[in-house]
Amino acid sequence: MFRKMLGFSRYLFYKLKNMLFLNRNITFNNRILLPSSLNFEVHKNSEVELGKIIFNKNVSIRVRESAKLIIGTGVNFNNGCIITCRKHVNIGNNVLFGPNVMVFDHDHDYLAKDYTNTFKLGQIIIEDNVWIGANVIILKDTIIKKNSVIAAGTVVRGTVQENSIVYNRREIIQKKKQ
Repeated sequence: MFRKMLGFSRYLFYKLKNMLFLNRNITFNNRILLPSSLNFEVHKNSEVELGKIIFNKNVSIRVRESAKLIIGTGVNFNNGCIITCRKHVNIGNNVLFGPNVMVFDHDHDYLAKDYTNTFKLGQIIIEDNVWIGANVIILKDTIIKKNSVIAAGTVVRGTVQENSIVYNRREIIQKKKQ
C-alpha cells in the first residue's frame, strides 16, 4: 500500500513539474506534498519558487502572467486556501495557514472602463514563523513581519510589526431590557 502511495505521489510530482509548468520558470526545493484537489495555475512569463510545502484539500494557487510567487520551506496550507498572485507574493519559512485563508496582491480598478480586467497591483510579504488563522483575508501592499499571529476572521492590509497579534475588534453590545 505504501509503495503504491509513494509511486502515485512521484507520478503526480513528475506530471506537475513537467507538464503543468511547461515553459514556466519553476524551482522546486526539496519535496512538495500534493493532494489531488490542488488547483495550481501558472501563466506565461511568471516565476515560481517553492520550498517544502504541505497542501491540504481544495487549495487554489494562481500565478498570473508576469507575476512572481515565492513560498519557503515548512509552509502548511489548510483546506480551502486561495492565493492569487498578479505581481509579487513572498511567503517565508514555517508559515501556517488556517482554513479558507485568501491572499490577493491586487484590487480591481473599479473606476476603469473595463473594471473586471483592470487591476491595481501591489505586493504581499509574509515573513518567517507567522500563524494565520481561519478565514483571514490578506490584501495587497501588506507586510507581515516574523513571529506574528493573525487571528481568525481578520482582514489585513498594511504592515504588521514583528511579534504582533492582530485581530479585528468585535464588540457585542447588550440591548437593555425595558
